[in-house]
Amino acid sequence: MMTRSTILCAVILAIAASAAPPATLFAQTGSPPLRRSDDTVIRALVAAKPTTPSELLKAARIILDLKQPELAKPFVQKLAAAKLSDEECAALVDEVGSAVLIRLARAPALAPQAGPFCNATLEGAQRFARDPARLANLVKQLKGAAPYQEAVTVAALRPGADAAVVALVDALADPNRADEHPAIRTALVELGQVGVAPLVAVLSTSQNPQLLASVLSVLGELEDASTSDHMLAAALATDSPAEVTSPAKNALAAFYAHTPTTEQALALLLRKGKQSLDFVRHPERHLQAELDPTPLVWQWDDTKRKLTSSRVTPMVAELVTAVQALSDARRIAPNNPDVRRANLAAVAEAIGYAGDNPFVAARIGQAGNALAKAPILELQDLLSFTLAEDRPAAAVVVVRQLGESENVDLLYSHNPQASALVRALMHPSRELRFAALEAIMQLDPHAPYPGAGTVAETLEYFARSTGSPRALVASADATEAGRLAGLLAEQGYEPDIAVDGASMLRMSRGAGDYEVIMVDSALALPSSAQLLQRLRGDSRLARIPLAVVSLADEYPQVERVARRYPSCLTVMRVHNGAGMQFELNRLLRAAGRGVVPGDVRRAEGVKALEWIARLAGERQQVYDTRRLDQSVIASLDAPGMTKAAIPALSRLDTARSQRALVDLASRPTAPLPDRRAAAHAFADSVARRGTLLTSDEIQRQYDRYNGSEKYDADTQQVMASLLNTIEARAQADWLALEENESPAS
Repeated sequence: MMTRSTILCAVILAIAASAAPPATLFAQTGSPPLRRSDDTVIRALVAAKPTTPSELLKAARIILDLKQPELAKPFVQKLAAAKLSDEECAALVDEVGSAVLIRLARAPALAPQAGPFCNATLEGAQRFARDPARLANLVKQLKGAAPYQEAVTVAALRPGADAAVVALVDALADPNRADEHPAIRTALVELGQVGVAPLVAVLSTSQNPQLLASVLSVLGELEDASTSDHMLAAALATDSPAEVTSPAKNALAAFYAHTPTTEQALALLLRKGKQSLDFVRHPERHLQAELDPTPLVWQWDDTKRKLTSSRVTPMVAELVTAVQALSDARRIAPNNPDVRRANLAAVAEAIGYAGDNPFVAARIGQAGNALAKAPILELQDLLSFTLAEDRPAAAVVVVRQLGESENVDLLYSHNPQASALVRALMHPSRELRFAALEAIMQLDPHAPYPGAGTVAETLEYFARSTGSPRALVASADATEAGRLAGLLAEQGYEPDIAVDGASMLRMSRGAGDYEVIMVDSALALPSSAQLLQRLRGDSRLARIPLAVVSLADEYPQVERVARRYPSCLTVMRVHNGAGMQFELNRLLRAAGRGVVPGDVRRAEGVKALEWIARLAGERQQVYDTRRLDQSVIASLDAPGMTKAAIPALSRLDTARSQRALVDLASRPTAPLPDRRAAAHAFADSVARRGTLLTSDEIQRQYDRYNGSEKYDADTQQVMASLLNTIEARAQADWLALEENESPAS
């Protein structure tokens, strides 16, 4: 096997042979002409016959430096055919450096073979560096090592980066290896910043005093001021053991020259928690280019004695930060009601935004238990707090917990103001309004309470939610409104048109499926933008994405007004489908969570219809359900809604509901199961309230039946059943009337 010195000698000898013939051997490669000296070097490299990966790689690099990549191909092909172990990959990278590999991979002529080889080599070296068995063995070598050997071992650990930190912390948590802990702590300090995030996670999630004391000692020596706020609870919390408090205070004194007071610590932690929660609620306010799109978040498990990590979204990372900061604040001031409320609200927000994320669940487990065990009065106070702070995700979690409490008394108060649960029905967040409605339906009150009328309004709103993508267009110019509506229709929306502010508000309040509202600036801006104020002042409309359509010359003025309102953007007047699609994407992206998917809206609508049917069937005295018949009728023909709307119409027992059932049962184009269900529902309603159809409507039904001879037998049977219901009730009413009018025997 040729060594590095062998190749070097061969090259020197070849260069010295100045009488060598002119460069002809590589004349047909297509590369730039070779100088005589370059030709001599390449001949020498070929003559040296390199065989090892290191020799082949160095030869290919030299030829590439001579700008003859075609001549390096044979060496690269041999490299590509090599099957290197992870240890060999690591040795190769250590000898030649990763820069050489990357340069070969980027050379266009060599990339097909060099690219895969270089990637595989770098990946193999990384696997070797992070191999848990190798790292654990290196950690064992720290025991009793002389200073030089200890330095060599730390150098071998360093390429493992955070994986080396994991191996060291695993050993640090083992009480049976206490004699190794000083050397392990020294190694963690030597590894530097790579250990900060994992060690902070241990500090935030472990209950092991010995481990916490060791971690605090290391963090103190690292002198990273960003870790100081994580030490506050360890230094100041009443439940912090003395063996933890002492190193925490020592570390803090190094940062601040003194240990912060309780008031200072609380102010810092509360501010930190608020900043993280503000990011979660308003990520658009932060420069996305500065954010790691998949930050690494760590977790320590005392039971398994294991340090793990997970790639999460920036929002999840900030939620973990907020919960931890406010949990630390609560440990410092456990009897402070404001701190406790802030902590529970952060936990609720974390559950609301990312409760299904297993990593978040692990980080908020203990704090989540505190929320689950909170008494009703505290939950009511927490709901009022989250409503006042406009934190709908947190409020949804609290509302659901209140609904599961089965404590109907929380709806009643000793003053005329509605309870926090009822006030949630008027929040701009659609998700929160539905959660509050669901909670009240679970509580099932049987006596009137303050704000009960809002429940009927909310039921009406959701009952009209069919899941269809709809849009509302408003412009004083009917032609312009029609043009915009046509462009929206091309994008899959069902557009409604309004030509003045009053009709726009009337239409928008009755629809639960508007995904977009577009209003012309000529209609939106006069009178100090009162129309925009009213659109954003109505809780049912406040979060629907709103676009103010502007001409180019008035864009700056319109933009200044529109930016005052949430989920409101100024868009240029578009003239084709591509322009409309661009503006819609921009609008929906800005709205974020405010856009509710169609399948979710449809499911909410079905549930609202089921609740209406239940309430109407109970004949309760709390809600006026009869006024909801028009909303139910509006959903009767929507896909996926018919089966829920039919029983609701049956139990409402109004003239309009009976007419709608008869019309559906008489429609030959409707599915036969739906027609039969409508006929049965009509019969049930008539049995309870009698026939509420007018004489003209009954006559029309006879005409329909007489005209059904051209239809199939099933359709004729349904039509006949409707008349049988009408005639049977008429006969029963007539007999009852005769009986009442007959003289007493």
